[in-house]
Amino acid sequence: MSHIKYILLLVTTILAISPVSATFIEYNGYTLNTQSNIVSDGTLEWMQWDETKGHSISAALAANSGWGLASSNQMSTLFSSFFGQSLWPIDDTMSYVFQLPFAQDDSDFIHFITLFGATAQTSNTDTINYLDIVSITRAIFGSGENDKGLYQEALVMDKGHSMRSGESYYSDAYAELTAAEYDNNDKDGFTGIALVRQASPAQVPEPSTIILLIVALLSLTINFQKHNQLV
Repeated sequence: MSHIKYILLLVTTILAISPVSATFIEYNGYTLNTQSNIVSDGTLEWMQWDETKGHSISAALAANSGWGLASSNQMSTLFSSFFGQSLWPIDDTMSYVFQLPFAQDDSDFIHFITLFGATAQTSNTDTINYLDIVSITRAIFGSGENDKGLYQEALVMDKGHSMRSGESYYSDAYAELTAAEYDNNDKDGFTGIALVRQASPAQVPEPSTIILLIVALLSLTINFQKHNQLV
């Protein structure tokens, strides 16, 4: 095997075993890094809600150093960005709901769930056939500073279409911030914990180690060829 072929085979092998680069999903000023499972608006980072599904607040915080529980203000800002500016007051004594009729476009709901991760989905049964699966994302948040020390829940659901006994049923898209009703140890398999942290300053990416190795190998190959031509 010639040296050129050997170098090319080595480069191909290195590329084949190198880690896959992250994919970025952007919508409405928010970006999901699919490798880190973090959503960022450039100022605040959110861990995807399905990453902490089934955890209590205390367990999620203990397992994720450097993260904190999203406040009512932060959640209100997030929901206002997707579902309207005037619907989400900072008030944990009442539930606030936005319901979108089935006939209308629910793209904002779908993109929100894509960014923050579905914590539950409907599935077919013996009596229900879903023509349009319903995806849901839920997470607990808040300060717990009310007189009962309780926390709120955020819920977003896209619209769905199912058949039951030969009849069509339609469900609207839905977003809700509940009143404070969850304690520090509440958990279930369909709800995550809304964890946030300040976004890290943007850094200039350094050249990949693999790229540098490839350049070095190609340089050695060229020098080797020049040496053989001179001999």
